[in-house]
Formats: sequence, C-alpha cells, structure tokens
Amino acid sequence: MTGIINDRAAFVTEATRAGNTFNGAYQTLTTLTENPVIMIIQNDTNSTVILSDTGTTAGLTLIAGARIVLDMRGNHGMANLFTWRIGTIFYVNGTAGSTGTYRMSIIYGA
Repeated sequence: MTGIINDRAAFVTEATRAGNTFNGAYQTLTTLTENPVIMIIQNDTNSTVILSDTGTTAGLTLIAGARIVLDMRGNHGMANLFTWRIGTIFYVNGTAGSTGTYRMSIIYGA
C-alpha cells in the first residue's frame, strides 16, 4: 500500500484568471502538477464561466459568484486512484468584458 495513503495535505499555488482577459473562447487556467484530492473552484467574476479539461468540452458551468468543492476521494486516502492526471490542462471560457477573478485551489496528498 505504499504510495496510496497520504497522511499530509498541501496546496498547489492557486490558479487564477482575471475576468478582463476572457474573450469568449477557451483559455488555459492551469496545468496540474499534482493529483488533486480536493479542488475548490470559485467564480468571482460578473459572468457565467465554463470550466473544461479538454478545451472543447464544457465540464462545469458556474454562474457569477458561484463556488464548488470537488472532493476527489479525500476521505478515503486513495486520491491517486480517482483523480485527474498530472499534466491535465484546465481551461476556462468566459464572456469578453467581464470583471473579477476566476480561481482554482488544489489540495493534494503530500
């Protein structure tokens, strides 16, 4: 079982994209450097924003001011068995002329 159960948590540097950079097309938000256990996603912009892990498929739509926590098996100690792969690129798609910031915080098993 070595390598499956992690007894420590750590944050990856928070990923952000300013709303004033949105242009109506998918843009890179972040590339995973660790396997996420918990993801905290916050749409602190004034527009609806789509999150994608392909840059073409809408995976999650958050209205302005919405937040969501995705627990990728954080309570099981086996995050590497059900999570996104290291290297996965997350993209956002928002309306041009938006204000505010879109944020993604990732907690991983260290």
